[in-house]
Amino acid sequence: MILPLYIDPGTGSMLFSILIGAAATLFFLAKALLLKIKLFLSGKK
Repeated sequence: MILPLYIDPGTGSMLFSILIGAAATLFFLAKALLLKIKLFLSGKK
């Protein structure tokens, strides 16, 4: 038996905001990590 799932607009908006925030955080963390690795391998301070 499949239960119908209902997500009210407030909950949907909250989940969307969390998803966008997590994606932005991962993007900038990856960018910073790649920059640190690049600087480490180039030997510059």
